[in-house]
Amino acid sequence: MKSGVSSYCFNPLFTENQISMMEAITFVGTKTEADCFEPLSRFWDSDRDENQQAKEARDLMAEHHLETSCYTLDSNFAVYDEVEYRACIERCIERLDTARLLNTDTIRLDPRSSIPGPPEETDLDDVLKRIATGMTEITEAAADKGIKVGVENHGRLLGRTAQTLKIVQLVNKPNFGVNIDFTNFQQVFGEGHVEATRQLADSVVQSTRKTST
Repeated sequence: MKSGVSSYCFNPLFTENQISMMEAITFVGTKTEADCFEPLSRFWDSDRDENQQAKEARDLMAEHHLETSCYTLDSNFAVYDEVEYRACIERCIERLDTARLLNTDTIRLDPRSSIPGPPEETDLDDVLKRIATGMTEITEAAADKGIKVGVENHGRLLGRTAQTLKIVQLVNKPNFGVNIDFTNFQQVFGEGHVEATRQLADSVVQSTRKTST
């Protein structure tokens, strides 16, 4: 097993424009004993080409002997807004090439969707099915590029154990599984994280590609 640091650990600094992706990588590479780093798409410099930044990040990680654990994509499937729904899917498919530039064979998606009303007035099973349809399209495109897709058990809307497992079953692709965060089960929903992890363990995706050094 290898240890890693997610760029989200620096979220307050990114939000306040006090750190860049390259500075975060340098910190992890010089101040920690981590083996891996996880870039999150929202933290790229919005004024520069993402793929160019990905190349620079890949080279910097190689310099610090860090692997890319996975590439995490911001996703709001907005399932009841066809324009936003399609835009989310297409952005994720475009970013598969960014994942390859980062030298990882794994991306992470969150089951996030804006909805028109409060959750208690929404058919969450329908939302889940629509998200799974979008994730299936992304997963099929990812398969052509040798990339695996992991859905995280994340968010207050669709992050429960049963919901996460249902998405895996609906997508039903060999390169699709779970990017598990066992603390979310306990902290967000009060679910037993040990039992939840046990139920999802067989569906966990793992990166197998190593960074060139």
